[in-house]
Amino acid sequence: MSANQESECVPEGELVELFRPRRADPEEFRRGVERRIEEKRASDAARPAPQNPPTSMWLRRAAAFFPGDPFTGALGGAALGKVAGA
Repeated sequence: MSANQESECVPEGELVELFRPRRADPEEFRRGVERRIEEKRASDAARPAPQNPPTSMWLRRAAAFFPGDPFTGALGGAALGKVAGA
């Protein structure tokens, strides 16, 4: 590092003026964001909502079609214990 660090610093006022042309107008920016939010809401409202059943209801319906686990219960668990212990 150099011994004289003060000469490398740029005053804040000079930086503000330097970047002023690149800074977005706050009001125009706010209006643009609000417009995009309204467009998104309008497109979502036009699209029908999916009619998916709740997950737990779907799982209960799917489980009704599958047989029980053979390793659960008195007979299945006992048989598994005998096979594993042998």
